[in-house]
Amino acid sequence: MKTLLALLIPLSLLFFNPTPNENNVIIKGNIKNAGQEFVSLGYFPRLRGIFSFDNFKTIGASTDAKGHFELQSNNITDGADYVLEFNNKYIPLILFTGDNLTFNVDFKNVEPSFFATGKGSGKINVLRLEQFDYVPFKNNWTIAQFNTKNDSIVTAKLSLLDAIYKKKTNDITVAKANNKTRIEQIIKQSPLSQKEYDFIKNQITFQRYYVVDFILKNPALSTTIIDFKNPAFNSFNKNEYKKIKNLNAAYSGGILDKILQVEYLKNKQIQDPTITYKNWNGYINTPEYNNWVSAYLKKEFTPEVHDQYYSSIMAFLMTTGEKDKERYKYLIENCTDQKYLHRIDGFENLLENGLSDKKYNLNSDNFTLNEAKLEALLKNHEGRNTLIIFWSAAFAGSSILYDVPAFANFKNKQKIDVINICIDKTEQKPLWAARIIDNEWMMPHFFMPIENNESTLNKFSNKKIDTFCFGGATYSIIDKDGEIHNNLKNPLKMTNEELKAYIK
Repeated sequence: MKTLLALLIPLSLLFFNPTPNENNVIIKGNIKNAGQEFVSLGYFPRLRGIFSFDNFKTIGASTDAKGHFELQSNNITDGADYVLEFNNKYIPLILFTGDNLTFNVDFKNVEPSFFATGKGSGKINVLRLEQFDYVPFKNNWTIAQFNTKNDSIVTAKLSLLDAIYKKKTNDITVAKANNKTRIEQIIKQSPLSQKEYDFIKNQITFQRYYVVDFILKNPALSTTIIDFKNPAFNSFNKNEYKKIKNLNAAYSGGILDKILQVEYLKNKQIQDPTITYKNWNGYINTPEYNNWVSAYLKKEFTPEVHDQYYSSIMAFLMTTGEKDKERYKYLIENCTDQKYLHRIDGFENLLENGLSDKKYNLNSDNFTLNEAKLEALLKNHEGRNTLIIFWSAAFAGSSILYDVPAFANFKNKQKIDVINICIDKTEQKPLWAARIIDNEWMMPHFFMPIENNESTLNKFSNKKIDTFCFGGATYSIIDKDGEIHNNLKNPLKMTNEELKAYIK
């Protein structure tokens, strides 16, 4: 009997106490006054449109009749930027692996009603407080004025953060706050963990590096010789740099760029003491600077920062259709974390072989359009509401790909056909295929080369075809009666009332 019990107890633990996945993130929501909206979670990387190195794909779900939804992912990048989106409402989120969040929000009154509870909710609620909003600077300030004002803002934010973390509800920064009730609610219902506190504190102190933006946008300083002994540059020291351990948050990536520029110019100023603020960019945009960055990152930052810095640049070039064999070679020889190299190699493989993928069959002549084929395609959809999404693999990929899961839901909910047409140079056709397959975009896809199709889209726009999707996707709806509605905003961001004007 004892032997039998010894065997059964471990089995009972296995079945009734499963080990949680520490990387899994769960987001539950209760949306009051929702009309069974589609909710999606998108990833916003440091550089526009690049893929997630943890293989995160935009996920989504519809709310039920009571406004409940649940999203899960085990591909979250720790500390990275995400956005929860529903019917043109955006909730920026910083997510840590292991977060288990529940959001309560009134669809008719999102900002004041939004509140998060559960593991990881503290950082989200705190960063939504008005005291932590970005405060813009004025171009007519002197450097001394900027430094004084910026330092006072940082000090005030740190004081409030410290009071929240230490749960000091009687602290003067809490007691005199206009939103005192919300701050007390955060302290009681979503207290900050040590990790969350450290993360927000770093974000606040990094604000001192904004002096670079102030200088470069201040024309009055253009002919002034750079003075790195000015107190505004005190934060530019190696001890402070150690706080940057990765570039998961897009914010920290921008801060790193400022640090690298200042340190490089400090080095150049030894050789040329007459460098002015006007010359700043002239020294930065050079091969010499790029070589210096490589050595400095290896010397003063973690291998993780080095790998992320170069991997992100490589991913940006690849996802915009640029080829940089030298940078690719550098990454192969210097990347220490194979996660980054593996992801880049995987996308490179899609660029080389995606068109021949038998599951998608994108290289078929049936999916490459000219004027006659487009007319035939539209004729096949006559009598049905049809949404056409025009996008460019090189330019609009980043904006349209975040909405991939939502369009399938939109199609079923609105009972509308959806056609995706990529308009780009013929040489970007492999990128078109790579983007579709990498995002598992299982919908009807067509490619229209800009060459020899100058007048093909005249009924949809008077733009030149090579600029048709420059900077973003373009949407058209053809209703059941054949009327074409052009240059619409993203239908996912329309209300039902707005959609009724186009969908019959």
